[in-house]
Amino acid sequence: MKITRRDILKLTGGSLVGMFFTPLPWKLLDDSSIWTQNWWLTPPLPRGTISSKFSHCALCPAGCSVQAKCVNNIPFGLTGVKDNPIHNGYLCAQGLAGHHLPNHPLRIEGAKKFSGKHETAILINSSQEEIIAAVAERIKNSKGITAILNQNPDRENTRIYNEFSKALANGLHISSPSQENELLSIIGAMCGVPSYDLGFDVEHTNLIVNFGTNLIDGFGAPGRMQKILSERKARNLKLIHIEPKKSHTAQSADIWIHLNAGREYLLAMTMINVMLYETAGTQHLYGLAQDFEKIKKLVKEFSPARTAKYIGISETEIRNLVSSISTAHSAIITASPDPGAGPFEQETMHAVALLNILSGNVGKPGGIVRRKFVDQQTVVKQWNEIPNNSISVLIIDPSETGYAIPWKIIEKKLQKDSVVVSFSPFLNSFSAHADFLLPSSAPYEAIEEITTPVDSAVHQFAVAAPIMSEKEFSIEPEEAVAAIASNLNIRFSALSKEELLRDKAKKIYELRRGNIFNPAENSLHSITEITSADDLWEKLLHGAVWIDEEQRGKTSFRYNFSKVRLLNFLQYENNNNVTNLKLIPVGLRGSISNASMSPIISKLYQEAELRPLSNTVLLNPRTADGLNIHSNERAILETKNGTMQVLVKTDATVQPNCLLVSIAPSANGSTKHENAVLEICDIHNDSSWRITNAILRKS
Repeated sequence: MKITRRDILKLTGGSLVGMFFTPLPWKLLDDSSIWTQNWWLTPPLPRGTISSKFSHCALCPAGCSVQAKCVNNIPFGLTGVKDNPIHNGYLCAQGLAGHHLPNHPLRIEGAKKFSGKHETAILINSSQEEIIAAVAERIKNSKGITAILNQNPDRENTRIYNEFSKALANGLHISSPSQENELLSIIGAMCGVPSYDLGFDVEHTNLIVNFGTNLIDGFGAPGRMQKILSERKARNLKLIHIEPKKSHTAQSADIWIHLNAGREYLLAMTMINVMLYETAGTQHLYGLAQDFEKIKKLVKEFSPARTAKYIGISETEIRNLVSSISTAHSAIITASPDPGAGPFEQETMHAVALLNILSGNVGKPGGIVRRKFVDQQTVVKQWNEIPNNSISVLIIDPSETGYAIPWKIIEKKLQKDSVVVSFSPFLNSFSAHADFLLPSSAPYEAIEEITTPVDSAVHQFAVAAPIMSEKEFSIEPEEAVAAIASNLNIRFSALSKEELLRDKAKKIYELRRGNIFNPAENSLHSITEITSADDLWEKLLHGAVWIDEEQRGKTSFRYNFSKVRLLNFLQYENNNNVTNLKLIPVGLRGSISNASMSPIISKLYQEAELRPLSNTVLLNPRTADGLNIHSNERAILETKNGTMQVLVKTDATVQPNCLLVSIAPSANGSTKHENAVLEICDIHNDSSWRITNAILRKS
């Protein structure tokens, strides 16, 4: 059958599966218990020997440890590893069904290309050789930038991408706009340390002040965060959560600061004002921070008396919040992207970074600490550093963070006649806009690197070893980049992913530092007990993880605030002129699309209603009454960028005049574009899209 760009864009829910697999679309299978026992998309299991394999889940940067139950080496069930000291047996719903993904109905089988640029262009068969030759020819004749977009740039394949990019006249290796470690990157830039050498020391902190981060629903290694938060009393840990909506983290916090939507920057700047003008706790920065006086002068106008009414909390609450940080033995002030609403504005992230520095919690145990040195490369450019309309060839690495990225953000950087190459095992939102599709391996089919989560005070290293056979039609992006380099006559080291990872294991072995957790033996041993680098590698292939030792004591830094990006009060107010309803996208890490999860999980979404399905809008009953719209009715959501149909649900915990629109899997059988809300959001110059003026009316 013929599939067009429009089909992929609008039908990545159950409808497209029905198109592929008629006459048995899964929406007709009403009993999910029967369906899950007789699922026609799972590989048939033979009778045979029952065994276990250990690996790691690479669906998101958490890299949770996994035990696979197998029949004749074919996995039929995944569980977390209970005694793993990092993940503590945690495995999310997507991870539990990860072994289904190689048989996902949206799997791309073979190289593909589109017949044209228009949305009715047809997806047709191609070959790896044809696509690699075409991309090489385009790079050869291009005057624009050739960019590799890498959503997980802390992996060893960064070495390959950097080498390739540097060999080109206009090559760049860039990270995505939604990065969980963005705050660490900003703090690192202020103190001259790469972000991968910094980490949140959550295991030793006494206070977490959290600006909207989904600590419970997915941040860092969720198994570690959930264990730490469940042991707060024994750890003498307090959680203060700052967010306008009543999330799971807000409900479990010791204190929930229910500020007005979009006022996080104002609160952070007011907290800095109190620190600088009402306390003496920042004296340590004099002589250690370049342009400190400039910061002090700018924040003077953000006094509690002036800002409290806009923030929606009292002056006393603001001062009590600062006092909690000042009196805590150690504290971490966090902020990271929302899986649906994306990153905070750059000025908000810079203000939160300053809060950590001004409170003396950078370089301090229980705060943001410097990890011990491990040889690692870093990405060349951040997404916001790339000029608009500058990319001629874009190669998209298949790694995912579990966070949404509106295509409009990508499109702004592309030239009109650009060529886009998408690596992914599945048809997804990027596929609909690409020119060439090269299918990479599905989860558990090829070796993948597990990097250090942001919530770790020490470096970690593990690999997601394959537990299923790789498909013949798959090609790894590192192999394709090497082939493109060969076509361009570029001298290239062409190390495979496995060779890079073995080399990293060898370097770690030579450090003779840290411990190895071996799940097969359920043991934690010093690396000095490992006899060779090859022995370490074998243990890693069987699910082991290396955990570095902690950096002892405090680390002193000198800070440079010359590039700190902040707004004065008038600039802030001009940028936050919200006159209508506030559209706020919301999502859960790893659950923003049908293409990123097993169909069984998306079916549970629609049957159990544990989470809102895609394009559901939550609003306060008073707001709904004022609009004469009732719960479970269809409505039209409109912004200056377009309109979409939504399903209305009322929720008294939603702030008045706020519209929380879910980015999630679509109902199976749906013919609606599952993440259409991203297309009507305002995209700001710093690639943020958290709040958009909107109108809601009856259909």
